[in-house]
Amino acid sequence: MKKYAHSGIKIRNNTYKDKLYYRNYEMKSKSEMQYAMYLDALKSAGKIERWDYEPEKLNLAKGCNYTPDFRVIIPNCKITFVEVKGFKREAGRIKFRSASTIHPMYNFIMVGYDNSGLILKESIVHPEDQDKVKVLYA
Repeated sequence: MKKYAHSGIKIRNNTYKDKLYYRNYEMKSKSEMQYAMYLDALKSAGKIERWDYEPEKLNLAKGCNYTPDFRVIIPNCKITFVEVKGFKREAGRIKFRSASTIHPMYNFIMVGYDNSGLILKESIVHPEDQDKVKVLYA
């Protein structure tokens, strides 16, 4: 009997998904990797100070956490958490909105990609940060 090794992750129906790496981060999707590259371009242009991939879990309730995809630091702006979604599931939307209610000191945006490129799907941003945060999806 032969044993086969695969460098990917086993997913449904015994198929494999290759792991995606960008700057030593293991990303969960091509969209997240694409967005990380976008954030690097913003950092090089001086529009953001830094970004981190899944740096922390936000506690929503006992036994329920939310891990945003990215934490972005924009000059003179509150910390902004960014969620990258191919499509919105109701559970993901509930966690996203709950996180913004429980942690009001942060900004939250949800972005995705369609045929035209990067799009904003939802945002919960402090009024004084509205214009500054637009760089993350414009």
